[in-house]
Amino acid sequence: MSFSHEIEKASAESEARDVMLIGKAAEKDWKAAAHRLERRHRSRWAKENVDAGRHPFDGRGDADSTLDDATEALAAALDAMADRRGKR
Repeated sequence: MSFSHEIEKASAESEARDVMLIGKAAEKDWKAAAHRLERRHRSRWAKENVDAGRHPFDGRGDADSTLDDATEALAAALDAMADRRGKR
């Protein structure tokens, strides 16, 4: 399995976990439910001052470029950690 595939898999698992946590939190805290509605149904629930154009994954940004940048940053961080531990 390639490094980039592992990153994509970890990202998907993290996203699924975060969605589950927000769902659980929404049962006890209305703010979690509001947060979810604002992002899932922006046209109906988002605050008027939200700048939707700034989010890289809302169709207005370059998601591939953002993912590439994040993958490179993560790889650099992992390399630095390995260097500090003397494993490289």
